[in-house]
This record gives sequence, C-alpha cells and structure tokens, in this order.
Amino acid sequence: KKKKNGRKYAFIGKALLAKGDDTHWLSQAEVYIRQELVEVFTATKEDKYDFGEPEVGQVGVRCVHCAKNRPKDQRVKGHVYYPSSVNTIQQCVKDLQSRHLAICGAIPDNCRERLRSLKGYGSKPEGDSVQYWIDSAKELGLQDSPDVVGVTFYRNPAEKSPADCLAIEKSEGIPSGSFIMRAEDRTSVTDSMALLLKQFRPCRFQASDRRGSRSRDRALGSPGIFCVHCSKKRYFPVTEKKLIDTLILMKTHMNTCTSVPEDIKSSLGYLQHRSLLQKIELGAQWKSKIFKKVWNRLHHEDWSNFDYSSTAGLAKAMSICEEPSQTEDSAIITQRESVEETDQTSNYADNHSSSFTPVEDDDDDDDEEEASEALRGMQDMIKAAAVWLSERDAEQEKKQARSKGLGQAKNRPGFRGGRGGGRGGRIRSA
Repeated sequence: KKKKNGRKYAFIGKALLAKGDDTHWLSQAEVYIRQELVEVFTATKEDKYDFGEPEVGQVGVRCVHCAKNRPKDQRVKGHVYYPSSVNTIQQCVKDLQSRHLAICGAIPDNCRERLRSLKGYGSKPEGDSVQYWIDSAKELGLQDSPDVVGVTFYRNPAEKSPADCLAIEKSEGIPSGSFIMRAEDRTSVTDSMALLLKQFRPCRFQASDRRGSRSRDRALGSPGIFCVHCSKKRYFPVTEKKLIDTLILMKTHMNTCTSVPEDIKSSLGYLQHRSLLQKIELGAQWKSKIFKKVWNRLHHEDWSNFDYSSTAGLAKAMSICEEPSQTEDSAIITQRESVEETDQTSNYADNHSSSFTPVEDDDDDDDEEEASEALRGMQDMIKAAAVWLSERDAEQEKKQARSKGLGQAKNRPGFRGGRGGGRGGRIRSA
C-alpha cells in the first residue's frame, strides 16, 4: 500500500489493459487498442482539472501517446475519461476510440491505419465480451472504489495475480502446495477448478459440527473439506455424488466470504472464461474423474503429516517471476499458503493472520445442503407431476373418443342403447 494525501492506495501509476486471453474474447481492434493505444492510470493533483474532476487516486482511461508525447496543457480535449465503475471501462474505451483516437495527432499514422484495418473496428460490444471486459479489469487489479466515486486499484497490476501464478506452476512443474489439488492433476482440470480446489483443505467431522439435521448421521472423524481463508465453512459430503454437488456451494462461498482475498475472487472470475475453452479439450467426464480422485484422497490417504509450508506453490511461483521491489504480495501469499493443516479451527486461526476471529461452524452448511436437497426433490416432484398430467390427458382423450363414438352410434337406425337394450333403447312398435 502507498500513502498519499493521508490516504492509502494499493498502487499509484499506470498500466495497459491487455491480458493474455484477450484474443479469445475480443475483436482484433479491441486487442490492439488494449495493447498499444490505451492505458489506465491513477489521477494526481495535476489531473484534478480534467473533465470529470477526479479525486487523487481515482483511475482514469487515457490515450497512451498523448500521455507519453505531450505536456499536460497541450493534450487534446477528450484524451481521458474517468469511468464511474468497472462496468463502464469498456464504454470509456469505446468513447476514446470514436472521439479521440481517429484524430489524435500524437498517434503515428501507421498505428491509426492499422487500427482502422483490423476486424471489429467500430463494432458494438455484445455477449461474453462485455463480461470479459469486467472480469479482466478486476483481474488487472481494478475495483469500484469504496472511498471515492469511480474506480481504484486494490493491488499493484505489475505483480503476478493468482491466475498468473497458476500458469507458472503448470509450466515450471512447481508443486501446488495443496493436498486436494496436486501438480499431476493440472493437465486434467480447468484452471478455474484448480484454483478453486486450492482454497480448500481436508478436515475431520467433530462433535461441534453436529448441529443441523443434515449432519446428525455423520460419524465422528468423517473426512470433509474447509475453506482455508475463514475456516468456518466445512463440508462433509456422504457420497462421491454429494461431493460433486458441493462444488456449487464452494463457488458461492468464494464469492461471498469476506475473508477470501480480492485477488483470489478476481482470478476465479477471470478464469471462468478460459475454462469454457478448456472444457472442450478435456472432454465430458473430466469433472467426475477429478472428484473421484479427491474422494479417494480424503477417504484412503493420510493427510495429518502433509507439510503445506514446504510446497507453497503460489509463493514459489511468485518468487521466480517477481522483481525484488515487488516482494510484499509474495510474502502475504507465503503466509497464506504456509499455514499447517489442523483439524481444529482454533489452531488454524492461531497460525494464521489475526485479521479475523475463528468462529465455530454453524448451521449455514446444513442449510445450504438442505436447500440443494430440497431443490433436487422439487425437480423430482415436477417430473412426477408432468408424467401424471400426461397420463391424465391421455385418459381424457380416450374418454372423449369413446363418447364421440357413442354419440355417432345413437344417430344410427336400430340403436338399442346399453347391454341387451335398455328402457330408453327399445324401439316401440307402431
């Protein structure tokens, strides 16, 4: 954190918007603009008279060539925009493209001509590209400011994110530092799944976990998993199928838990886009295979002596690629990954940071499992109701067909009614 004017800022400076997955989700023109023509920066006292009257530390989007080649008082009007939120960064770039980049004298002619020739120039944003702009901005370190109007940095964009470190782990063959998610699994899962599983560690069912109706049948010592950040969320699925169903609860917890670092949340959201492409390569059964491995590890392997501190994968990845001046975040991740495993949440909290207080597991896990079970039960009821309605409609159609046939028979000469002829079916002689 850097301090300026009495406020703390995660980063003061500038950075390009370009990310490694841009080519898969953006047009050629958007990729080129993010790589060469536009940058995000933090406003200083010199920028307070810009259009929008930004506060110091607020993030703006500006033309790279104007900022590099022209003094502040000689820059063309409209060369900078200050987004009101992360969701509006894409629109600010589109405004720069349509109102400034085409006429900016600081941009070399060859750059301008190349931009105009690229596919997607002038097209409207749509579909997944809109969400990718948002998630990639958060992955870069941008967030809606909690203090001022607009956008600020929550981390240094020059440092490696968890998603970057995950890629380094895979390429360098660095141990993952996780009992559940191991290095040999990296080629058989998506990056999003790998990062998610690294946020959980194994634990044992305790008497304090037996609170809700869904956990009363658990035996003491049954294996489960818990969140390494808050230690409160503990899941104890009774079957391999239930373990797969728990995945939804794990994702929800990562998004809502206040103890999960913002960079982890952002990388999980960013990697969701990449996972859409990776799923195609992995095939249909990849998720079942990895959870079968996780189930076997929890139930058939001993993790009591697993040394997390000696295999802190993300910390090692960062130490390989970070500059000496960027070791602050590396130290934080080392602390987060080097916590030794324990079955007691209080012991875990003693070894971890004092930024939160350990709380015994409550009924939230059971409520979530009950909600999931109720949803599945409701789906079964809907299917049964649909079958019943189909059978009822078929029966009614048969009755209508019989009634129609009977009506036609009454109109025929010599009709005698029911069996053997009834009172109303007899034909009286004249």
